[in-house]
Parts: sequence; structure tokens; C-alpha cells
Amino acid sequence: MKNASPLLLTDRLRAKTLDRFHIVDMANPGNVAEHSFGVQVIAEHLLVNIYQQKGTAFIDPIPPAEIGGSRPSLEERYFLMKYAQVHDLPELASSDIATPTKEYIRANQVSASALMALLKTQLGQSIQEEAYTTISAVLNENMSDFDSIMDKIETECLPELSSLERYFFENPHLKFIAKAADILEALSVFKTGRGLDHIQNERVEKKINESLTLLIRKAEVALPEFNWQCIALAREVILFGDSAINEFEETFRKRE
Repeated sequence: MKNASPLLLTDRLRAKTLDRFHIVDMANPGNVAEHSFGVQVIAEHLLVNIYQQKGTAFIDPIPPAEIGGSRPSLEERYFLMKYAQVHDLPELASSDIATPTKEYIRANQVSASALMALLKTQLGQSIQEEAYTTISAVLNENMSDFDSIMDKIETECLPELSSLERYFFENPHLKFIAKAADILEALSVFKTGRGLDHIQNERVEKKINESLTLLIRKAEVALPEFNWQCIALAREVILFGDSAINEFEETFRKRE
């Protein structure tokens, strides 16, 4: 069995050349480097806000010393920022496989257990139980499904991913934040970079919002002590919030 080589510095810097949204009509699809930066920015905001009292307004911008509530640790910030930086770098090796393609592969892959069931049906009583057990063990040991192959590519390309995922396992709120930031960044790019296919635009935006709503619900059930509604507030800020750049002239007029 062959292994993928870890990504080198020169490989990682190529993230700015790898476009996203391959099967979506986009005027500006963005690239992996831009996506990683956006996820970092959003993730840090969410990290600060989930520690605030439930029902409070979304803190934007983040003050030098967060007001109220508990404060995230520097260790939490580091692991979250590091994950945001590297989480999509394996796409440099595997490319960005579209979600419908992944779902098609999963739906059509044949598991070892399915093969053994087929074998038993075809051969019936002519296969001895000992042989059946041996064949089953060999298949289970050597067959890889789509998700396990993709996981193998990721961990071989990014050796540090194992320690990041271990820290996320010990601090599950960070995994929810990282996923929410990933979805919110996609929403931000889609808001400004979408193409002219209005039917597709409605479908993509609906799917993004449904994914975010489901994530919030899961996070609130799993970790109710955190302020997960800040994710919904962040969505509103991204879609409808004010912009200091857009109000540049007015901003400085108020300071006079």
C-alpha cells in the first residue's frame, strides 16, 4: 500500500492557486488560501462570542479585552487558528471533490460485508464457515471505503492533523466552531461572488442555511453551556451587517 507524502512549505503556499466552488456558477469562486483566512477570522469571532452570556449581541469588532463572560484561552485560539489554516490543504493533493460526487461514490461503494453476503448467497452451503470467516477477515482488513481513503490522504498530507483532531476531541466546542466558521465563510463568499444562475443560487443558499441551522441545533444539545446563538447572529452580520469600508466617509465625518 502506497502512502501520500507530507505537504512541504512550497506545496502549502500553492493554496492561493487552488480555486473552490468547482461545480457552482460563481463570478468569483475564491481560493483555498482566501477561504482559510476567512475561516480564521470568523472562527476567532465565534470563539469569543460563545463565551458571552446567552442572548447578548454579537461582539463585532472584538475588543482588546473581551467584555463579560469567560475568555477563551490562548491555547484554544492557537489550535482553532491552526486548524482553520490547514484544514483544506489536503485538497492540493486530492482536489476539491464536490459534495454531490462524494455522495454518489458513497452510495455506490460496496462494503466488505455486502460482498460477503453476496458470496454466501451465490455459493450457499458449498462454502465452509471457516473459509467464509477467513475471507471476511481478509476483506475487512484490506478493503477501504471512500471516507477512510480520504481520511488517509488527509492525515498523510498533514501529519499535524492528528494532534489537532485530538485536541478538538478533548474540546468539542472548537469542532463546532470550526465547522460553523467553514459554513459561514462559504456563505460570505457566495453572497458576493455568486453567478447569474438564480435557480442554483437559491438551492446553494438554502443548503448553506440548512446546514448552519442543523449545526446550531446539534451544538446546543451537545454543549448547552455555550452561547451558540452567536452563530445565527454572525450569519445576520455577514448577510446584512454594516460595513466600516462602505461607510468610510460617514465614519470619519462623525469623528470631527
